[in-house]
Amino acid sequence: MPQREGTGALRLWGDESLRDGTPPHGSEAGYRPAVAEPVPVGGLDPTDPAVTLPEGTEIPIQVAEQPTDPEAAAIWDRAFVAEPKAPALVLGPDAKPSSQVEARDQATIAIRTPEAPAPRRRSVGPILALIGLVIGAGAGVAVWKHLREEQTVDALARALLRSRSDTVAGNLESIEALEALHRDNPARLDVRDALAERTGIFALRFDPSGPARQQAATLARASGSSPGLLVARAAEALLRGDIASAEQIATRGLSGGARSAALAYVRARARLDAAQPDAAIQDLQWAENAEPSWPAPVALRIDAERLAGRLVDARESLVELRQHAPASTELAVVEARVEVDAALLAPPQGALAAARQRLDGVVTKLDSRARAPVARLRLAGARIDLARGAATPALETLRTLAPALGSSPELIRALAQAQAVSGDPASAVHTLSASPPADQEATWMRAQVLLQLERPAEARAELGRLGDGATTDRRHLVLGMSAWMDLDSDRAAQELGALDFSTLAGPLADDATVTFIGALSETVEWKRVGNAVQRLGAHDTRPCARSILLTMWANERGALEVLTSATRTAEEGALPACVARFTGRLILGAGDTEAAVLHLRRAAGSGRPSDGIALAEALWRHEGREAALTAVRRIVDMAPTAPRTLLPLVELLGGLDARPELSRAILGAGDPALRAALLARGLRAAGDVAGATAALEGVGGSAVVQAEIARTALDRGDAAAAVAASGPALAVPPALRLEAVTTRILALQAAGDLRQADRLLELELSRAQTERGDRQAVFDLRLQRASLELGRVPPDLGKIANELGFVRDQMSVGSPTPPYLSGQLAERLGQRTEAARLYRVALAIDPTDRRAFAALEQLQDVTDADRALHLRSFPEAQTR
Repeated sequence: MPQREGTGALRLWGDESLRDGTPPHGSEAGYRPAVAEPVPVGGLDPTDPAVTLPEGTEIPIQVAEQPTDPEAAAIWDRAFVAEPKAPALVLGPDAKPSSQVEARDQATIAIRTPEAPAPRRRSVGPILALIGLVIGAGAGVAVWKHLREEQTVDALARALLRSRSDTVAGNLESIEALEALHRDNPARLDVRDALAERTGIFALRFDPSGPARQQAATLARASGSSPGLLVARAAEALLRGDIASAEQIATRGLSGGARSAALAYVRARARLDAAQPDAAIQDLQWAENAEPSWPAPVALRIDAERLAGRLVDARESLVELRQHAPASTELAVVEARVEVDAALLAPPQGALAAARQRLDGVVTKLDSRARAPVARLRLAGARIDLARGAATPALETLRTLAPALGSSPELIRALAQAQAVSGDPASAVHTLSASPPADQEATWMRAQVLLQLERPAEARAELGRLGDGATTDRRHLVLGMSAWMDLDSDRAAQELGALDFSTLAGPLADDATVTFIGALSETVEWKRVGNAVQRLGAHDTRPCARSILLTMWANERGALEVLTSATRTAEEGALPACVARFTGRLILGAGDTEAAVLHLRRAAGSGRPSDGIALAEALWRHEGREAALTAVRRIVDMAPTAPRTLLPLVELLGGLDARPELSRAILGAGDPALRAALLARGLRAAGDVAGATAALEGVGGSAVVQAEIARTALDRGDAAAAVAASGPALAVPPALRLEAVTTRILALQAAGDLRQADRLLELELSRAQTERGDRQAVFDLRLQRASLELGRVPPDLGKIANELGFVRDQMSVGSPTPPYLSGQLAERLGQRTEAARLYRVALAIDPTDRRAFAALEQLQDVTDADRALHLRSFPEAQTR
């Protein structure tokens, strides 16, 4: 019952009538004084500064509504037992003994003084020497009066005092003694209450899945609302993951007559599981004031300060814990965890290795029955493994810790990080869904993982949930990466350019660095790209950035040499995923499909859908359609939504003629018009021009959509529609500009407007050469010029040969287009054998190139090897 200003609360316990004739507690004729009725109390020390007494020896008290209810009155907060007699105590509102009542010739009672703040860790005077300090469960203070059996009192005192050192062994001995005492005295509510409290707190601190938990759950089901039972109930709720119920039970007890340090401790644990470390710290400070001799709140406060990022405070609190409880089981654990956090925050040379060695040493010395502390140390070790790039062992460790650590936000974040780094971002998203809403770090991690899954809109939504908790760097990173995935390279370069890449760490930082260089390569001149690469210094991703720059110059061989050199000199596991990604794609472009598959498998380990698409394409060329389908289905299951990912994905699915997967993949596009364009793109790749046309009926919209309308019109031979749509399509993002220009040129050519087609081609070629220095675009445009000339009647064969010769001599890595166009030229010159040879060169580079096989069929020069290669990629052709 809540106290009123200036009153105390009366609690009696006894089996026999008091000397003044008061019936024993629990009888029907129980003593029922009125609220604030003066009760004579002898022997109070009026000189004690902790107690303010009125005139005389009578103190106004507040009486509970049912003072004879044994459940309400059995134990007030915590047992203070003295030998040889149990004296009366005056208890302060903070549950500390504040004075002693001598009770030799009269009834002994317990009272609580008026509300008055008590200084932290205040000396409690001679009473401690008289009754001893009880350490362990820390539920508060209780006073027994007129106990019938002095032997039982002694046994209870010994049981409670056995945990003085706050070790696992001491706490277990105390619980075992209480269990024996409870068996011998099943009617003793004080014993049951102490046992319930001890077992609940022990389960929380040391063994959340062991016998203590089961016993606490059993005791929690008993009727009543005494402090110990409330502790057991709140602890049991917390151990089964019901954080809200645990906090509700503890709060209800703390606001009423069951206010105790143990309840405050349990509520602090619940608030830590709810990712509210600051609120937990307040509870723990109150618990320390209420029970200054109990080390558990101090140890948990250190953990809470660590989780709140207050490592300086945590280290100061460690000094306090060492002085207060040097033998505590939790001391070495929190020391090691603070050291790990410091090493992870700004690791000097060897700090992580030293922290790991310290952890291992503590684990070997720790009592094996302290399963929860051991699990916390293993969690810290897994975090070190993650920081050192050893994601697989970290993941294996973290998966075993749930029984001991439950829904700990720290465990959830570490497990999700391990899953994401191990290439399973979908599982990481699922894991993070269990994190409490207040966990800002988990929200930030969700944004990172969604970017890894290439779902930019969802990542931006998570950034919005962060609100003021999102730092400037986090905001720039999410917005920049999202803009890049949405094909907005200008916006990506702007946002990512505001980042200081030297302060970033982890795979997302690597991706951001490479994305920034990639965005610049699409939107500005090559000199700015070169300057950005130089500013990276010794950054891990510099080889990837340099390869982007070299590829702009169409120097794929040089780019490959840079990446290969980085692979040779790097420590195992130290290379960012972009090295394998770029190496695999360059090798694939050169036709070495076997080596490309090896590199792209490593890259696909990042869990990025775009890396999986590149792998599926390589598998299609190297192993055939079925292997590619297996790989690409996994990408569809990841449900990417980024346009930069969906465009190549639907084209690959169309080429594989995977219609069900194509239908699922386009659902990732939020805009209905974009979905229609993606469906049309996939159907065109499958050769279904009629289906593509039907998909685009009545659809208008962005330049990306217009580009697809123009391509589809070209495929069905509608030159006028192609010209009409290809003009607006030139406004596509820079990543699609070359494709849109090619479509426009072909549309003009089909419409017979060769002059406009030539003018546009020359304009784009000049822009690529002078404004951007993008030699890759120059080569593509010169190949386009050769293709355009091949379509003229009559063609300028010398001009075609000149363009193809330039590209063949200058391009350092092959592609199927130059040999295919050279084969077309050879045919025009009547060199059928040479043409067939060139088509086979193109087919060897890319077995999925339908043009080369169709040209061989036109020449009627298809060998069994050619057909086998084609059927591996297109097995459905067997039935045609």
